[in-house]
Amino acid sequence: LADEKCKFYACEAANNIVSTGMYCIDDSGINIGIHSIGTLPEYRGHGYAASVVLQIIAEAEKMNIPLITLQASPYGEPVYSGLGFKKYTMIHSYAKVFLS
Repeated sequence: LADEKCKFYACEAANNIVSTGMYCIDDSGINIGIHSIGTLPEYRGHGYAASVVLQIIAEAEKMNIPLITLQASPYGEPVYSGLGFKKYTMIHSYAKVFLS
């Protein structure tokens, strides 16, 4: 990534990239946002996403950044709660669909 405030991670198994994720540090420097955590369906439930998130947590600790935030799908929620994240709010998504 070209932005030095962002870093991308990939987790490999069986010579394949099976899980990915990234973080971006906000402009205040007090929050790391975790984004785009994903694991191939056949590799879910084996700790690959948790491994990526744990690397990001370690980076935040090294940089003395006190806050880590993310948005989770129902699939990811058990991973994040197992790593100590707490649910604070629900985010509502809106869409405008144009049918052709």
